Amino acid sequence: GFQMQGTQITGGHISTTAISPDGKQSAVDMYSAAQFEKIIAAIRAVRNCRTEMNVPPSRKAKICIETKDTELFKSCAMFFEKLAYASEVILADGCDDETAVSIVTDSAKLFIPMAEIIDIEKEKARLEKERQTALSEIDRVNKKLSNESFVAKAPAAVIDGEKAKLASYNEVLQGIEKALEKLEEEVKLLKAKTENLQSMKRSEELMEEALKAFRTYSGQDNSNEY
Repeated sequence: GFQMQGTQITGGHISTTAISPDGKQSAVDMYSAAQFEKIIAAIRAVRNCRTEMNVPPSRKAKICIETKDTELFKSCAMFFEKLAYASEVILADGCDDETAVSIVTDSAKLFIPMAEIIDIEKEKARLEKERQTALSEIDRVNKKLSNESFVAKAPAAVIDGEKAKLASYNEVLQGIEKALEKLEEEVKLLKAKTENLQSMKRSEELMEEALKAFRTYSGQDNSNEY
């Protein structure tokens, strides 16, 4: 992606120099500080969302942006790549991915596909594997401690060590189960959020249809007149 080389604020306007992958320099169009604040707000919102979801900076993700300030956001795509960890920036009306996380600012609605932030199935599989390992270790230690011959012959320090292992494995298991629960909650919240957005969109469509019907009925709709 592009790299930034110095940003200047002159007379309330912002300009910077971008270096493309092939080493060429180009000046980014100058915008007023008020205009650029829209970009800053959007980037900040994306970064906050990623932080809340514990997404590391190394994990890049596509960002779809719906905005009336198309040219402004399009020309500032490099800032999203650099500061919001975007792998790609797409300007479009909405997002086809129904599982995408939506982030709203006063000038744009941004969408990040959930699968690009977190591979849910892969994460669940990893946690389940760790859970099974912890359960296996707990079972192994429990069998040792329930073996009368082992308990009778083993030094007290060894017995205490096994008990400490058991407590540690149980603690690990609790942490894994909490992580699994949190992952399930995030999936449910995301689904609910998506359903709510779809419901709002449908309500807007119904309202538009009702207004259109009213205009037609009242004779205000002149769309068919020549």
